[in-house]
Amino acid sequence: MITGEAMSRKLILTNVSRLKEKYGTGFADIQTQVDKLIVADQARGLETLLIALDDPTQMQKLKSPAVTNGLDPKQNKRAIDAVYKELVPEYMMILGAQDVVPHQDLSNPAFDPEHGNDADETADGDVPYACEAPYSQEPQDFTGATRVVGRLPDIPNASDPGYLLGLLDTSISWKPGRLEDYSNHLGMSVVVWK
Repeated sequence: MITGEAMSRKLILTNVSRLKEKYGTGFADIQTQVDKLIVADQARGLETLLIALDDPTQMQKLKSPAVTNGLDPKQNKRAIDAVYKELVPEYMMILGAQDVVPHQDLSNPAFDPEHGNDADETADGDVPYACEAPYSQEPQDFTGATRVVGRLPDIPNASDPGYLLGLLDTSISWKPGRLEDYSNHLGMSVVVWK
């Protein structure tokens, strides 16, 4: 364990009832791996907490209503925003694919199926979870990300937890590279971002 330094906080955000619905008794294996990840993170200097967005008791303590419809983007955005505001973590990791914690359903400005262009009405993704703006379907409301958010996805509509267990195992055993491994890099940008 890293000593003498304040620990950074990481949240694992998921919908436990959705995971249990997908994997049945396999959820116990997922819980075991998450527990091991929490221990591994502690050795890396991270205080990691599992937040069940659908647990009324846990969410009440975090001053948020629990998610009652696991596939509702608005409920999930509201819950994650409230958890972030209460705990102010350095990192948030969404555990599960979009059928566990949904992507946010942003309007797709390129939607134009009549002219052979993009036929997707929404441009779904996780960027809104990284932003302080409340739920909205307008992409321009989410241009100022202030949170570090990632997702450890499983396979949508899967019933075998093997893939997710493998990803969790990789996360548990991950070791950082040496600084010199990253010092000789190439970065690219565009003028408009200057």
